Amino acid sequence: MIRIKGLVFTRKSSALLEKYNKYTFEVADHWTKVHVRWVVEKIFSVPVANVNILRLPPIINRKKKFNRVKRKRAVVTLNPNRQITLRFD
Repeated sequence: MIRIKGLVFTRKSSALLEKYNKYTFEVADHWTKVHVRWVVEKIFSVPVANVNILRLPPIINRKKKFNRVKRKRAVVTLNPNRQITLRFD
């Protein structure tokens, strides 16, 4: 199934969006740059210029030490004249 977990809205991601036209997405931990590029181009119908991947530190459950939640973010750069339109239905 093709799915992005969500769009990240933080101070840093908002600054990247306004200044450099970079969108930050929360993605599955096994995705690569190629997966992210293909999914963003397919869902939003915009050409992607560049993709950077960030691995965040895992969230550790204090009661169960073996239960760690892995997190990964992708910063997608679009061309200056392109834009993703977001709909909230």
